[in-house]
Amino acid sequence: MGNPNEAEAATTEQNDTAPPPYSPCEPPSQPFSTCQHVSPVAHFSMNQSVSPYHPFPTALSAYYQWKITRVFHLGDSTNHKLYTASTHAGISSKGPNIPCVVLYNGPSDKDPALAVVSEQKGWNLKSPISVITLPPLTPSSGPGLNLTIDPAAQGDTSSVTEIMRASVLTDRKTVVFRFSIEVGRDGFRRERFEWRKLKTDDPDYAKRAVKLLRFRSSPTSASSKDGSGAASFEGNGSDGWGDGCEVEVVAVFEWKPVWSMNKPFNIRFMGSGKTGELGDRWAVMAIITGMRIWFLDSQNRTIATSIE
Repeated sequence: MGNPNEAEAATTEQNDTAPPPYSPCEPPSQPFSTCQHVSPVAHFSMNQSVSPYHPFPTALSAYYQWKITRVFHLGDSTNHKLYTASTHAGISSKGPNIPCVVLYNGPSDKDPALAVVSEQKGWNLKSPISVITLPPLTPSSGPGLNLTIDPAAQGDTSSVTEIMRASVLTDRKTVVFRFSIEVGRDGFRRERFEWRKLKTDDPDYAKRAVKLLRFRSSPTSASSKDGSGAASFEGNGSDGWGDGCEVEVVAVFEWKPVWSMNKPFNIRFMGSGKTGELGDRWAVMAIITGMRIWFLDSQNRTIATSIE
């Protein structure tokens, strides 16, 4: 359990304590493919499904230990150590041979990994691609999803990769980070999502924040009546990404503008993201991509001029 009497930790400027540098890794040729490139996953025990050992709370915050370390925890007000995350610079003989960020299915970095995020091959500080590795999908023999690895299928089929791509909208100011992922509990239905930076003068959010938009390809009137906050938009300023789709805010990821050991960031699920309708695979993807954007921001890679 976490200590309820949280002490304020000293903060330093983000450029003085930036995350460890990354090195290249080979991205897949297309989203949702078996992982065939040299991957940091080989160093970790990948979880056999995206199902967490403990249900994800509707809000998670980051908690650092009282020392400089590559490991930190994710939790809520009742337990600061529900999940663990770690960063790897890819230069230690004891760690993976390429830089990565890992989300673990438990309170220790010895627990199996739920997701890994890294750079594309030949990356630079303007590279728009993030490569996310997840446990694979396998068909369920009954109702719902049984997201497990076939014991007979190892090696290249032990994980799949997804892509998140950064881009700038036509106003040349708004930065978005887009990906697709399977959602729901009744099948392998892929939907599109977009992290969008919030204006810094928005009084309802921290000075650094992104909101996660869900784009449904087949808008229905029922969705706008269920209290989820969904609404229909034409285009939505997303360069055609959401044309004709129903758009819903399903998460907000906020972080402090300076590097802090005291709750440096938090993620809050909203609407269908909060009810669990989107499923565990989506929740894992939302968390790992939110952390990725947090790290990119520390490298000044979330501004329009920094993206190719």
